[in-house]
Parts: sequence; C-alpha cells; structure tokens
Amino acid sequence: MSSSDRDPATTPDWAPVTPGVLDLRVLDQAECWVTAEAVVLRIAEVPTPHLQSIVTFLTRRAEELYTAAVLNSFWAVALADASGEVAAERLVWELTGRSIADIEPTVWLESTALMRGLRRELAARNQA
Repeated sequence: MSSSDRDPATTPDWAPVTPGVLDLRVLDQAECWVTAEAVVLRIAEVPTPHLQSIVTFLTRRAEELYTAAVLNSFWAVALADASGEVAAERLVWELTGRSIADIEPTVWLESTALMRGLRRELAARNQA
C-alpha cells in the first residue's frame, strides 16, 4: 500500500512521511512500518525476511534512535514546563523516580511498541 492510497481507518495520520525520513512515531505503535520510500506496510503482511531486516536496521541504530527519543523527551518537558503543563516524561519521573535516560539504548528500543510487535510477529511465524 502506498502512502497515497492508505486506509485512513488503520494507518496513522503521520505515516505518509517524506521519503528517506524515519519518523520516530513509528516506534510508538506495532501495526505498520514505513519504508524509506514512505510506503506504509502492515507488519502482518510483510514477508519474514523483510521483518528480520527491519529488526536489524532498528537494532543497528538503537543508540541514534534512543538519543533522538531522549532529546524529544527533554524538549517535551521544557515545553510543558514553559506552558505550565505536565509532560509525560516528568509524570513518569515523579511516579517512578526513573527516566528514559536511565536505560540503555538497546533496552529502550526493545521496549518500544514497534519492536515488541515485530518480535511477537516473528515468534508467531517461527511457531507456525
């Protein structure tokens, strides 16, 4: 499915991104992957070798993705503080005493919805 003929009921609004740009919001869900060409693919429909390539791609970039996520979290806290709102990251810190900055990049990556979804899909295919 291309970004121009996506199903709006099942594909997030952010999915049709600029080709060559990895939108970090893809990590916050477990239903689709967006290719470098900005084509939206449903994880359940992606061939197993391609899923494995996605996992490898993300794993090799764990530190880069993690750094971007940490910076996004700090930026969200700064913006929330400036506006008098409470950022999710600050709420987590106040409730748990932990921050995204407390975990290793690979642990963070494996905790994302996308990686959990990819691992779950690959495991299901291996059992079939």
